[in-house]
Amino acid sequence: MTYKIKRRSIMTFVFVLLLLGGCKKAVIQEDNSKTDRVEPDAVSTDITDKELLGIVKDYVENSDFYAKGKIDYTLYSIERINEINDEGIVNAILLDSENIKISDEDIFITVGDTIEQDYVALLIDYKSLKVKGYLPTK
Repeated sequence: MTYKIKRRSIMTFVFVLLLLGGCKKAVIQEDNSKTDRVEPDAVSTDITDKELLGIVKDYVENSDFYAKGKIDYTLYSIERINEINDEGIVNAILLDSENIKISDEDIFITVGDTIEQDYVALLIDYKSLKVKGYLPTK
């Protein structure tokens, strides 16, 4: 019983942080469609947003993710892990292996509608561009 309460409390806390704090900024694109993303200078790597979104899409398509078909890839935010001001989010990331360490330069990308819970949040290695872990959504 305590485990379920703690887990539910943690998940509720993470959801509220994402909902209220939000790591996104609304931007109107050239085609007048709205997208959520951080400023282009926030992540300065040689990889483009499009390439990062491709990594996310491949990961989602090859996983058992519950909302595969519901993710809106035009809504996204990209940050370095060291730019996230909330340790609760960083601590909630589930790593793919016990041997993996989080680097300050790793990339945290959230794609989809966080309000409707149709999103995925991944931690991507800044050197290899491989997914290191994810933030559970439900």
